[in-house]
Amino acid sequence: GGGTSFQTTRNPISLQATNQLSFANCTWQGNIARIGSAIDLTEVQSTFTGTVPNTSFSFCDFNENSIEYTDDFGKPLGVGVVYVDSVPATFVEMVKFEGNLGGSALVVLNTQVYFSEATSASFVSNTGRNGGAISLRGNAFIVLGRSIKMEFINNSASNQGGAIYAYYGGNRDLVNSRDCFIQFYDITTNPASWNVSFNFQNNSVKGFPNAIFATTIIPCYWSRVFGPDSEEDLSKEVFCWNTATSQQWVYNGSASMQFCVSQISTAPARFNSYNYEQLSVVPGRPTQMPFIAYDDQGDDDIQQYLIFTAESKEEDIFVDEQYKYISNNTILLYEKSSIVTSGKIRLETVGPRVLKTELEASFDECSMGYSLNDDGVCQQLAGNFGGVVYYDSSSQQIYLLRSYWIGNPM
Repeated sequence: GGGTSFQTTRNPISLQATNQLSFANCTWQGNIARIGSAIDLTEVQSTFTGTVPNTSFSFCDFNENSIEYTDDFGKPLGVGVVYVDSVPATFVEMVKFEGNLGGSALVVLNTQVYFSEATSASFVSNTGRNGGAISLRGNAFIVLGRSIKMEFINNSASNQGGAIYAYYGGNRDLVNSRDCFIQFYDITTNPASWNVSFNFQNNSVKGFPNAIFATTIIPCYWSRVFGPDSEEDLSKEVFCWNTATSQQWVYNGSASMQFCVSQISTAPARFNSYNYEQLSVVPGRPTQMPFIAYDDQGDDDIQQYLIFTAESKEEDIFVDEQYKYISNNTILLYEKSSIVTSGKIRLETVGPRVLKTELEASFDECSMGYSLNDDGVCQQLAGNFGGVVYYDSSSQQIYLLRSYWIGNPM
């Protein structure tokens, strides 16, 4: 807590109505800390009974705060301008986060943040690793009051979620809006009738347009008013709940569903392998795997987030240590025995939503000019025959200069 640190235990239920912490007409500017550069709200669990005091913020600004608390390399990264850990928080009337650096403007863990009726919340030019504006962890969620206005402009993240990031720690398959990380105060109201306003403008991840990233948006599905509830239709409506008369969700000036869907991404939801019988691998050469990963909306543009762990079922097939964590769908295998020329490779995504599959792999013979060494790698043969032979290490091919030949004279 660079500006304010509030640590509290649970209080007797009898104090629930009176024990509150309120901030009004306040500004936090230029504060620096590793956790909560402006404010740190944390529950200290000396007991598991009773209630946690609510905190409220009315007409508050958070400007140019930073988690860059040290220049020492190897230190833990900081997080959160306002860091809310298990202590409920309420924003009233107006709140603005602008120009905060490095750790997400609002970080929420294992509790709710309530934007009360008619509140205007603005997040402008904030940066973070996961969620430039808002980062939700564990079972954290946002509750919206009636007639609120949420504005996200020019926020950016270096990893995921240009404006909003929501991380579910386990598999969440419940199709129930009450489990969604963005909720309306009346859980029986269809999202198309929430009477709220979300405006996303120029939010990005590593320079690419992106407003929202979530482990999954399945808990946010809501049955359609008209037509069948196909999973594809439900997924594409999440955070795109607009009607002909009400445009509540606007992305870069557009309320179209197509543009909306392009701004939302999730962790991989399923694999689809394109046509192959067996993956052919040259021992020791990086090889692309025949998989495409899709998110909840059926989008395959998530390869930057696709990471596997890999292991072999065969003792004579070895997965290179550097490639046990695989990005960009690339794998590197060594052939430990010339007798075993094929086998299965197990693949799993690295949480929070784990997908598992197996891959049939077979080894090709080493190219001409290369031979299998004791490490299971196709290795270049010694010598270049007086400079007339050229080895291309990237493709493991051998080339003979024009007008030359190699061999024994007849």
